[in-house]
Amino acid sequence: RRDGELQVAFDRGVDSFDAKNGRIVFAGVENSRLPELYIWENGAMRAITHFHDAFFEMVQTSKANLFEVENDGARIGGFYMLPRGWNGVQSFPAICYIHGGPKSFTKSDYLHELQVYAANGYFVYWCNPRGSDGQGNDFADIRGKYGTIDYDDIMKYTDAILKAFPQIDASRLGVTGGSYGGYMTNWIIGHTDRFRTAISRCCISNLTTKVLTTDIGYIHNMEQQACTPWSDFEKMWWHSPLRYADQVKTPTLFIH
Repeated sequence: RRDGELQVAFDRGVDSFDAKNGRIVFAGVENSRLPELYIWENGAMRAITHFHDAFFEMVQTSKANLFEVENDGARIGGFYMLPRGWNGVQSFPAICYIHGGPKSFTKSDYLHELQVYAANGYFVYWCNPRGSDGQGNDFADIRGKYGTIDYDDIMKYTDAILKAFPQIDASRLGVTGGSYGGYMTNWIIGHTDRFRTAISRCCISNLTTKVLTTDIGYIHNMEQQACTPWSDFEKMWWHSPLRYADQVKTPTLFIH
């Protein structure tokens, strides 16, 4: 607690909260589990609901482990999950998972698809590149920069993961994500062939046409790209993954 703020560990997440009389009650996650209600009082935190205890007693899950790197002076936090059967010697393929938003963030909570990947023998890792929420407005502001510093953060994070875990087979990397994660998956396959395969879900490929057809509101796209198709078509097209489709060599599954 500092200056009236409660500092939450980077491997925990708070979804909503209320504070009164020196106590904070919040819905949150920790230890790769599903959300519960917690209370913070007298300098300590404890769970006050146990809705999902029975579920976690029935199933075997993998734990999300904190992993951070620094890139260009920015702290890029994230997590990794060891595959089932990990023995520290055997070689395993890996999957890079990219969250939506981009002004969202991934935590250490239970994500079903990541658990499925790990249970089927994949090393899984995910990070919060610049553009993500949770580290202040400056960190989250990548207006007009899509596909630049965020892409660089993900690549540097991938480099650090591969260096830290030589057991990963670098020739068997996959990448996947939905919405903005789909955008970044599309961007990645147009700019590198380091990933052997990709799955792009509910993705964004052409910002110039998305402006007038998106369900998120037409002004959002122009605000995020710091231009419009009329004021600077070339800039909006430059940030569109479709512009680089002729450079794609990665076998890709699109789910839309």
